[in-house]
Formats: sequence, C-alpha cells, structure tokens
Amino acid sequence: MDRVNPLNPFGLSPEYEDRLTWAFLLVVKYDPFLQILLRERVEANLPFRHREYHDTWEPVRVSTQTKWIDSTATPLVSVLLTDEPIQEEIEVKWSDREPRYDGIIEYPNRMTLIIENKPRHGDMWKKQLSPNKRSFTGEFGNDTLHGSAVCLEWSEVLEGILRYTDSSLAPFGNRETARDFLSFVEEFHPMLTPYRTFRLCGNRRAALDRRTIRLMDDIARRKNLGTKE
Repeated sequence: MDRVNPLNPFGLSPEYEDRLTWAFLLVVKYDPFLQILLRERVEANLPFRHREYHDTWEPVRVSTQTKWIDSTATPLVSVLLTDEPIQEEIEVKWSDREPRYDGIIEYPNRMTLIIENKPRHGDMWKKQLSPNKRSFTGEFGNDTLHGSAVCLEWSEVLEGILRYTDSSLAPFGNRETARDFLSFVEEFHPMLTPYRTFRLCGNRRAALDRRTIRLMDDIARRKNLGTKE
C-alpha cells in the first residue's frame, strides 16, 4: 500500500510549480520552527537588522495565488525561490503590472515576504519580482519596499528542512509533515533536493541515506529496463 501523503491528495498535477508553492506554504503556515528557518534565511541576505528575536512572537499569516496583500508589516521583501544561485542583483521597485502573487508570508510587526517560485531559473522574468502598490490594502511609503530581491536556492531551504526532521526538539507531527514535504519534492521535483549529490549531503546521515537509496533505485530501474529490452 502506498504511503499516504497529505501534500499530494489524489495525485492531482503534483509536478506543477503552483502545487510545489502550495505544499511549501502549507508546511510553513503550521510550523513555527520552519517560519523561523525561512525568516533567518531571508534576513541573512538583507543589509539591515530587524527587531530582536526576543520580541513577542506571533505566527505568520500565509496566502497563495492572490492578487491582494492584506499586510501592514514592513519592510516588504521580494523573495525568489529557484533551482540555482542567482549572482546578479535583481532590482525591485513598484510596478504597474497586474500580478498574481505566488505567496505572501507576513511576519507581524516584522516584515512581509512576497514569494515568487521558479523551480527552473530560466523561466524567471525579473519584473515578476516587483509588486504593484495597488495590490496592498494598507498604505506604504516608497521606502518600505526593499530595493532588491532575496534569491534563495531551493536546495538550501530543503537542507534546512531536512536537518529539522532529524531534530529531537521538533514535535512528531511537525517532523512527519516536513518529511512528507521532502518526499513530495523528491518524487516530483528531484532536481531541487538537497541530496541530489553526495557533496550536498555533506556528513548528514539522513541525506546520505536518501542519496544512496535514490542511486540504488536508479540502478534497479535501469537493470529492469535492460532486462525488458
């Protein structure tokens, strides 16, 4: 019997990037540890310092595939999730286009992330990273939009989630949901995974085990194909 994965109900078009975005935002929405992980990844790429972490913490607000952004938390930071490192700086400014945003993650009293998911960096259109001020229900000044995009590799985000699944601090349910997400990515977006090479696996036992299993599965699949031929 196949293992139940709630992030892939009924196997409906799981390879589309919108499904990947939805699954990722779902696990982030219900897991405060992953909310912190993502925030720290973003803040590590920002030139300014935010409020101290001991401030009163509130869970994030998450929405996906929306034309409207109901948030007053600043700064507004455009975040690109993609498969390879982006070396160039991508300018972000107010745009006149009529966008539909892949995802919005609001950290109350801290900042708002505008998520753009491009599993293949070649599909990226730079103007997609610039929001329209009319999309926001609140009032923002020109200086509340961070002037360049934060570009994160899926592999580094997934590596963080992989480490989290091995943490004894994470509740069982949260770890299982995170593992379901990793399994979803491994099956339908394998080139994004943090264990696609032994170099990316490093010394992490769980990653090395997954990489070895994938290699063995590939060898068995090729052997079966050779037998049939």
